Amino acid sequence: MRSYGLVRPIILVAVSMCLFLTGCTKMQVPVLKDVKVASFRMKGLVSAELGLVLEVDNPNSRSVSVEKLVGSLRYENGGPVAEFVLQNPPLSAPAASASSLNAVLLVTLTDPLALLTAGNDIRNLDMDAFLIDADVSAALGGMKKKYRLDGYPARNVASYLK
Repeated sequence: MRSYGLVRPIILVAVSMCLFLTGCTKMQVPVLKDVKVASFRMKGLVSAELGLVLEVDNPNSRSVSVEKLVGSLRYENGGPVAEFVLQNPPLSAPAASASSLNAVLLVTLTDPLALLTAGNDIRNLDMDAFLIDADVSAALGGMKKKYRLDGYPARNVASYLK
């Protein structure tokens, strides 16, 4: 019966080694290097399909994928102006490499008049006044994690668009 006293530490060491050897570590956030608009296609009066090419550098030893992206663009003191949904999940960045990913977003204006008052040129928009809220589901190998962005400055995203 005393042999059970040694079993617990052995199992603990074995489990720890398995977790260590399989790379069960904290996910590093991939770096978004560049974003290019590849296509733009209207889908009715207030929706458009936006094709993007994302240049991503994944520092992780496993592939990282975005399995869900749903969010909204809102004016800083108001409700949503537009909503967006990733149409082609999952977006997968290969392990320990730089890659180009093709993302397709469906963007729907929820308050078209708010944008019309800014003029008909996107360069006239005051991007400092817009914020992004989004729900993101990501996976690293078999581990899945959900993220929530609340009030992320739209200026940070707009600076990538060319």
